[in-house]
Amino acid sequence: MNIWHKFFVALAMTLAACTGADKGSASPGAPDAQAGTGAVGSSAGTRCPLLATGRIKSCGVDPGGLPSQKGYLTISQPGDVVLRHVCAIDWTLKHGYTLVKPANGWVADPRVCCDAGGSAMGFEDVPLTPAGYLGKPHAPQWVKPQEYDEASGGTVRQNPFTLTITNVAAGKGFLDALATWDSWAGSAQPHPGPDGTGAYYFPRPLTINYVISQNKLNNIVLTVGPEVSANVELTQPLGHPTMSACAAGGGVPLALIAGVISNSTLNNDSGRFGYDPSITAEALTNAAKIFNDRGILITTTRFLQE
Repeated sequence: MNIWHKFFVALAMTLAACTGADKGSASPGAPDAQAGTGAVGSSAGTRCPLLATGRIKSCGVDPGGLPSQKGYLTISQPGDVVLRHVCAIDWTLKHGYTLVKPANGWVADPRVCCDAGGSAMGFEDVPLTPAGYLGKPHAPQWVKPQEYDEASGGTVRQNPFTLTITNVAAGKGFLDALATWDSWAGSAQPHPGPDGTGAYYFPRPLTINYVISQNKLNNIVLTVGPEVSANVELTQPLGHPTMSACAAGGGVPLALIAGVISNSTLNNDSGRFGYDPSITAEALTNAAKIFNDRGILITTTRFLQE
């Protein structure tokens, strides 16, 4: 039996019972996601300026063209007076740059990341959300080479199948997209992104990731999407840092909590964001409330610890 079958039925019943009123967006009832396409709708063109973006930079390149072991993730947001940089302490072909752990401290001068010395400042705590405590802002534990533009660094890419869930109508769009993604899973056939470009492969079993972050105005941003691969061998997955609500790229350089949706169970199983010390069982429970308020049925949470 299709592992998503029960989920489809349960979620369809939930959506049928909903009034369509938006519980998480300033534009009541306006859909913000469509099947198989990225985020769309009235707010799609205005959300990018409110989101932080990330860019990976190496401290150097060796004669063979490989990046140095040290580097950093630059986090920028329109209106920021000072750019924030999270230092990377290691680079491998598999994991790319591993950031300092826990990845919740930043420096104003990236030279600190390339040379010894200096100290990091913590990211500011954010106000409690309407859903309650969701964790503290933190950078991903690592960013893989296929997740940014160039071998030695670059802007963090967007997984083009990412959907932004702002309301019940958007939750219905996710349900439609999920059925399409599941039909593609395991076919070993490439599928272009919603804009008709690129080639992406859907593994089976299909993993559905989510990320919850906040924008410049401290509004909750919930994104969901399949973990697709950039190659048929399925060794170049686009993970949680690529799940930006902005199609222009920049990724998710700061998140509150992230994990996986499995049928109607929500967990915090993200090696990038999900095991930060600030994430608690309470944060996961509150994350589930956001899903339910936006039309995606969550009946169980599974809190995981490293």
